[in-house]
Amino acid sequence: MKKILYIVANPFSYRRRSVGGNISSANGVIKSFRDAGYEVDVLSDDMIPGLEKDLKGIKIIFFSLYHFRLLFTKLNFGNFIDRILLKIENYVFQNVLSKKLNELLKVNKYEYCYVRASSNSHVIADLIKKFKIKLIVEVNKPLSMRPYNTDGTVNWPKNKKNVIISEAEKIQYEASKMITVDSTLRARWILDFVGDYKDKILINHILDQLIKSKIQKIIIVLGHEYFKVRKLALKSKKIKFVINKKFKTGMASSIKEGLKKLDKKNKGFLIVQSDMPFIKKTHLNKIYNSLLHNRYSVHLLRFKNKIGNPIGFNISVINKFKKIKGDIGAKFMVKRLKKDTVFLNVKSDKIFKDFDKLSDF
Repeated sequence: MKKILYIVANPFSYRRRSVGGNISSANGVIKSFRDAGYEVDVLSDDMIPGLEKDLKGIKIIFFSLYHFRLLFTKLNFGNFIDRILLKIENYVFQNVLSKKLNELLKVNKYEYCYVRASSNSHVIADLIKKFKIKLIVEVNKPLSMRPYNTDGTVNWPKNKKNVIISEAEKIQYEASKMITVDSTLRARWILDFVGDYKDKILINHILDQLIKSKIQKIIIVLGHEYFKVRKLALKSKKIKFVINKKFKTGMASSIKEGLKKLDKKNKGFLIVQSDMPFIKKTHLNKIYNSLLHNRYSVHLLRFKNKIGNPIGFNISVINKFKKIKGDIGAKFMVKRLKKDTVFLNVKSDKIFKDFDKLSDF
């Protein structure tokens, strides 16, 4: 069975913060991986609250020197001494993390390693590279943002030179295959102050594959915070941006807005979601080639009995989309045209996974 390693890269993370998004995020991510058919190894100092009653397909592995390092959580001498002890604790933890990770990677074949960005996460970079594991870094708050985000709001720096970027932060982003963020604000911070990691931020994974595919025109329909998303997106001569001012009315309005930009000379079109990072150019080209050589109304990727996005349509059905409303999308049209559909087989259903919320990561 496929395996994923989830790393909690902070010493006694859940003992020190027994409530909050850190817990809900971990629970959601781990269970989503399991539900997608993966075995999940969790490397941590603590049992993640709420997970202990549902460990099917999940294995908790604890870091070494547990009791010795636990002493650091109980000491309290004052600000200056506590800062020194914290540095010592992090130094010891980073060595423990590196050693344990090395042991695990030698005896397990993980498809992915998932870690939440922290001041310790950078120590795994060399090992991830050595063992050729794909690293997903979840950024809740960029390390360099912390001094500017102390009261719930971000005091955006006027001068980029004033922002201190640690090597630890850079190393994590450089080593990652994908960077997940829970807001465009944090994505913008990373791009403005840390580095050009556009190709690693989620929306750009599918966009990168579209650019590399045979598809000749890419119409990106934007709605909420469109000006921020447009700034984050990769650039290509293939791309044309369209703003859907009625995005609040549902998915149908975005589809119709995009289809207005099609030319009747086109043989067909694909409807592609931005939150499907496992789609590759080979899948897109499979649909593209089918549209060129087959006259079916619908061109669907299929794994066994499962179908999903992206979906190809012959240009002849474009008028049928003018009648859709609300959250009705491409799948509704697939049902209506099921008798005029060609199925294109793929090797895995993983490509159909879309990331709608943080827990999907």
